[in-house]
Amino acid sequence: MRWIGAFAALCLLAGCGLLTQYDDGNAMVAAVRTQVDRVAPPGRGDGELAALRRFYETRSFQPAWEGKQGEAALQTLLRSGTHGLDPALYRASELAEQRKKLGAHAPVEERAAWDVALSRSLVRLARHLGQGQIEPQTRQVFANIGAILEAAGLSFANVMSATVYVTDMNDFGKVNEIYATYFSAPAPARATVQVARLPKDSLVEIQVVASR
Repeated sequence: MRWIGAFAALCLLAGCGLLTQYDDGNAMVAAVRTQVDRVAPPGRGDGELAALRRFYETRSFQPAWEGKQGEAALQTLLRSGTHGLDPALYRASELAEQRKKLGAHAPVEERAAWDVALSRSLVRLARHLGQGQIEPQTRQVFANIGAILEAAGLSFANVMSATVYVTDMNDFGKVNEIYATYFSAPAPARATVQVARLPKDSLVEIQVVASR
C-alpha cells in the first residue's frame, strides 16, 4: 500500500540519521519506550499503531524530533504549499506550538509524549495519502489557495494564471471538473504538467499568480 511506502520513507530518514539520534542520558529513550508501549502496545492495535511502533523499534526507541536535526525536520513539515493535504490531518502547526511551550528543558515524559504524537500524526498523513483520491485532494488545494488569496485581500477573480501539477495525467479530467467551478470566463491562463512526484507524495499541486 502507498501509505506503508510513505511511512517507510520516514523510517529511512531516521535510519540515515536525518532525524536526530539523541538519548538525554537514556532517560529520554526510556520515556519514549514507555509512551510507545502505552499508545501502541506490542501485538495490538490497528495498522496505524503497528506502523508507529515499528518506526520507534527501528530507532531503538530513540526520539525522532529532538535536537537541531529534529527541529529542521519539523520546519520542513511546516512549509505548506498549495498541495491537496489538509494541515489538520497531521497537526504540524498545533504540535509545533506545543513544542514551543514545552521548551528544551521540559520533563522527558512530556517531550516523549510530544515526540510520539508527531510521529503518529505522520502515520495518519501517510495513510491519507495512500487513499489515492484525487477529488478530495483537488478540493483541498482550492481551499488552501482560497485561504491564501483571502488573507491577501484577493479572490479567485484576481488569478491571472495557474499551473497544475499532477502525478497522473489520467486524473486531469477529474481535476478539471473541480477547477472549472472556481473560475468564470475569461478563465486565467493555465498549463498542466505531469510530474514524477510531488511534495508529501500528494497527487495534485496548483500554483497561481494573482494581481490586484
